[in-house]
Amino acid sequence: MITINSQYSDRRIKRKIRGLRRIFEKCDCERRPGKRRFAHYYYLQSVYEPFREMGGASTTGKQVAKRIVEIYGVKPREKSSLLRVIIAATSSDVDTKMASRWTQALRYIWRQRFEWNSWQQFVEESGGIAGCARSLAIFKKEMRALTAEAANGDIGAAAKRTNMSASRLQMMTSAKPSAEARFPLLFPGRDRRPK
Repeated sequence: MITINSQYSDRRIKRKIRGLRRIFEKCDCERRPGKRRFAHYYYLQSVYEPFREMGGASTTGKQVAKRIVEIYGVKPREKSSLLRVIIAATSSDVDTKMASRWTQALRYIWRQRFEWNSWQQFVEESGGIAGCARSLAIFKKEMRALTAEAANGDIGAAAKRTNMSASRLQMMTSAKPSAEARFPLLFPGRDRRPK
């Protein structure tokens, strides 16, 4: 038995996964019209809690994800997050598109965790699980566009597009080490513009 942290032993991980499997099965059995569409909200909220407890997107979370893969033989894609591994280990007969949507939605909820007090209310205000997944896709698309504009030296256009100061945007999108991006005057011999 490999122990990642005394808090996340194999036994504790198995207990959490078993509990989530039971919740998924209960939610998956919901067949009443009108209730079926929202049946998996409780399951996804239950997935979010162990994800948060196990370190989220941190190094500990990645170690726990690797351990879950070893224990359950889940075949995740390369560089799968802890969320995707938990969903794969606990949900049965869910197509990859749905699992991906759930993962993206939970990643968006995790990213916005300081903006909300009630999980359920935040998800409803964001347009449901699909709305949360869509919001993350839009955010990622915007960041790719900003990075591309900054890489081409068009910091002004990128800043104007996001209502952000050019210096802050340059700091966020810089390919240089963070200290060099934050304090360019401390590195006078180097080119200050990102290439």
